[in-house]
Amino acid sequence: MYDHYKGKFEILAVNITINDKEENARKFARFFGMEFPVLFDRDGSIAEKYRVTGFPTTVFIGKDKKIVYIANGLLPSKKLEEITQKMLDS
Repeated sequence: MYDHYKGKFEILAVNITINDKEENARKFARFFGMEFPVLFDRDGSIAEKYRVTGFPTTVFIGKDKKIVYIANGLLPSKKLEEITQKMLDS
């Protein structure tokens, strides 16, 4: 999906590193071939700001920089595609 929509929106992964090591997150990203940036939330402030209550959490932020949708837990590909397309159409 990242390759399909590349240039139309940005994907950022944020790893909560309070109880984890950054190198573990980097290994995970490499293993799964993540081509988008992986950022690190070392103090939990990003998780708090975006109301992360579980993992994974997907946050969609619109062009106006406001939260459009938050999905707690694994987001099915079909739903991910639906939300992404709706945002691009608006």
